[in-house]
Amino acid sequence: MNKNLNIKKLVFRILVIPSVALLVSFNNHSFNPDKGNQVKNIQGITPVPVAWWTFDETSGGFVKDSATGITDSIQGNFKHIQGIRRNGLKCDGYTARIIRDAKTAPIITGAFTIEAWVAPQSYPWNWCAIVNQEYEHQRGFFFGIDAEGRVGLHLAVKRQWRECVSEVSIPFIEWSHIARTFVPRTGIILY
Repeated sequence: MNKNLNIKKLVFRILVIPSVALLVSFNNHSFNPDKGNQVKNIQGITPVPVAWWTFDETSGGFVKDSATGITDSIQGNFKHIQGIRRNGLKCDGYTARIIRDAKTAPIITGAFTIEAWVAPQSYPWNWCAIVNQEYEHQRGFFFGIDAEGRVGLHLAVKRQWRECVSEVSIPFIEWSHIARTFVPRTGIILY
């Protein structure tokens, strides 16, 4: 069990989108799979993804995390389709989710970046998670899209829930690369 979050399962909920490729990495720079892991942070350390789903599988209820090699289950209503790079995952925005046991989930501390490619067909009724690794707004983080198509990163800092939400909505049926970085000394950065 992941003691940092005090939860038994890590749930990655995916909203109504034709495809999503998700990457979670440490430090304050992101990993670009097309250019290789060339980006370095201010200390000269190359960031390493701690979770990365490409959704290149073409069938079945499982998805492989390319960063760890762990195979996670996909539950709910989803469909394998053409994606931004190769294949993708189309989800219903209500029941679709990737489940991972908390004991094998990444423990994210300090600075981190979360990225995803999304192309919503509609906006959710309320906040819909792309990644949800939080516990009662006391620990962890939530990265998602609201009912107006705005992207937000919500996280617990010293057990206080903080939020940073974009002012601009992402478009429908068009690929958007969304990313948020948290650096403890400076806060949340929107991309």
